[in-house]
Amino acid sequence: MNRNEFIRTKDEVEDPIFTFGYVSGTVKSGKITGKWTPPGPSPTNSVLLQPDVFKYFVEQASKFVGLT
Repeated sequence: MNRNEFIRTKDEVEDPIFTFGYVSGTVKSGKITGKWTPPGPSPTNSVLLQPDVFKYFVEQASKFVGLT
């Protein structure tokens, strides 16, 4: 595989990868405010989570907001 080629075929993908992106915006009093646009290019603008890590994150976040 060419390391400069970022396209993977379906056969090469083992598990889904979840990502969270940071945006400029927020929610106030139940309403979206701001433009919700992504910041400029940076290696810290998003995080990639493997399925088991994503599941753990969701479980912990659910506890924090009282969903479980």
